[in-house]
Amino acid sequence: MKCRGESGSIINIGSGWRLKGGPDAAAYCAAKGGIVNLTRAMAIDHGPASIRVNCVCPGDTDTPLLGMEGLSRYGFADDAGYMARKLLQAAEGLAGDAPIRENYNPETGAGLNAANFSWSAACFYLLVIK
Repeated sequence: MKCRGESGSIINIGSGWRLKGGPDAAAYCAAKGGIVNLTRAMAIDHGPASIRVNCVCPGDTDTPLLGMEGLSRYGFADDAGYMARKLLQAAEGLAGDAPIRENYNPETGAGLNAANFSWSAACFYLLVIK
């Protein structure tokens, strides 16, 4: 955009955990805090060229991983393990040739939202190793 003299917008994705740490998430919190500061610096650098830079910082997203971590943390580790195994056996794209999805229905394994969302593989890897 800048080299072509065009205005535009850059949107970075932060997290609600950018300001306050959480358990077992030091690297995640540090990375998301870094994204917020990166956004500030980019806004300073690119603002004069009419390139707007913003950061969206959503709270927790309802994913199977979040649910299973909650179950484990509050004394339902067996239930969390059962849900993880059930999801990994039934999830479209993990159990067959369909693309890996952004999110899954934890009861049925039906894919929800965008296909080929790159973080899904990382989330489901975490389910396997826990």
